[in-house]
Amino acid sequence: MKNYIPTNIARILFALTMVFFGLGHLTNAQAMSGMLAGWPMALFLVYLSGACLILAGVAFVINKQVKLAGYLLALLLVIIVAAVHAPGMGNADKMASMMSTSMAVKDMAIAMGAIAFANQAES
Repeated sequence: MKNYIPTNIARILFALTMVFFGLGHLTNAQAMSGMLAGWPMALFLVYLSGACLILAGVAFVINKQVKLAGYLLALLLVIIVAAVHAPGMGNADKMASMMSTSMAVKDMAIAMGAIAFANQAES
């Protein structure tokens, strides 16, 4: 990745955001698994996604394997949008539908940011 100070700051702040979200998954796993009602191993999936978010954040912070981490993070987020947020977008409860839509748009934006960082990465 080009070693410009603003780019490095953005990469680190992006990474810290992923670590923050990952820690949120780990500390609120029980509540978050409710979003996967009916899924087998829902709690495990929340823990797994939290660990993946943290690992991606670590890769971005230490600037190692950023290309791989970025692409895998984007894939994870697109899967979350399709499997978790998209079904809730048609909810009869207008507030729940709005929240699912907002979360889907946020996660897609983060996924695209991860791809942008991955495309700029040297490794």
